[in-house]
Amino acid sequence: MSEDRLLVNGVDGGSGEYLEPPRAMAEFVNHIEAQPDANLARSVQAEGGTYGLPPDVDPLDLGATGWALVTHANEPEILAALEPLVAHRKTRSPLVRCLTYSGQRSSRWLAEQGIGVSDILPSIVPYYLLIAGSSSRIPFRFVHELGVDYAVGRLELDSVEDYRLYAQQLIAHESRAPRNGRKVEVFGPRHDSATNLSADRLLTPLAQEFATSKHIGDSATKATLRGILGDRPDVLFTASHGVGFPPDDPRQKDAQGALLCQDWPGPGAISSDHYFAASDVPDGARLDGMIAFHFACFGGGTPDKDRFFKRTDAPPKTLTKTPFIAALPKQLLRNGAIAVTSHVDRAWGYSIASATATATEIAPFRNFLTRVLAGEPVGHAMRDFGDRFAKYSVLLTAEMERAESEEVPAQELIELWTQRNDAEAYMVIGDPAAHL
Repeated sequence: MSEDRLLVNGVDGGSGEYLEPPRAMAEFVNHIEAQPDANLARSVQAEGGTYGLPPDVDPLDLGATGWALVTHANEPEILAALEPLVAHRKTRSPLVRCLTYSGQRSSRWLAEQGIGVSDILPSIVPYYLLIAGSSSRIPFRFVHELGVDYAVGRLELDSVEDYRLYAQQLIAHESRAPRNGRKVEVFGPRHDSATNLSADRLLTPLAQEFATSKHIGDSATKATLRGILGDRPDVLFTASHGVGFPPDDPRQKDAQGALLCQDWPGPGAISSDHYFAASDVPDGARLDGMIAFHFACFGGGTPDKDRFFKRTDAPPKTLTKTPFIAALPKQLLRNGAIAVTSHVDRAWGYSIASATATATEIAPFRNFLTRVLAGEPVGHAMRDFGDRFAKYSVLLTAEMERAESEEVPAQELIELWTQRNDAEAYMVIGDPAAHL
């Protein structure tokens, strides 16, 4: 990031070049001002509150918060496959529901359940929402909007059997006696200004506070990551470029969002030896109970249309023919992980530090690890990102209104826009009530 250019994370898995070239600030500001977005008007959660829950409800008490499985009306087989998990949740809470979705926006869907936007009444719509099924039927936008107020997890797997397996493994995890100690692995390469930023200002301070071991820079190779997974950490936290492919590339579904490792020689060359994809998870690796966090472009999934680089004189760029959850987190779940958190879309350095600030802005990441390691449900541990999205939405709205009557520096709009969209794009893949 510089005074007049914006750098974007992500590397093209075919060419080895960056997915997006540096963009002029003026181009980006014109894009921001042209985008209508109903979410800009979302209200900010009350400071020091209980994340929208009634004040007498403990967000860590599943019996009081409730839990719901949300499936598409046309995918009853997924509901049937997850029925053992529903039954398991009923043993721990009287407020368990199975809800259906059929194409509405989140506000309409909530109204049909009998509740207003930002009003959380667990007896009507529980706080923990597991939304399961195809992303082509249940869009990412629906999940993002609910995630401002609710603890939401997304589950999109490749077969009905995979849904059954996930339920079986999660139930087994929650039925075992707790392990002694927590093994936390931190992993991230250094290639350029973007990954140096994440290595120095995100991974290093997190590793100092939380990690059992760390691999930052030269040791962050593909072989190292295979070894880490073979040794089953409780928590794996990575920061790297994510690999991307055009929609007509046959590798997209299997490798989009794969983690670029230190093996990559730099722009202009790339092969599968340089990134860690779903197929690289060690055969037979048992990741029972693991929670992973990947800071990487498309590490969680890919929407169908480009939300960032649009033009007023052309339709938005197509990123993929059908939106999808990335293959790597799905494979980690198959191998026993209970949740993976990552981006559905691009990742931005503004999540870590703004261009004008000298202090890091990693409190949501630190709080996530603190809460997860304390045994809190992963969906609630992500609450800072929902709060950050809502707050930046309000701030951006205010600045755009101010720009109607006076000049607002381009840098201010760009920072607010990217911080807002970056916070929105994080998603829990797995049951939001899952915990170490």
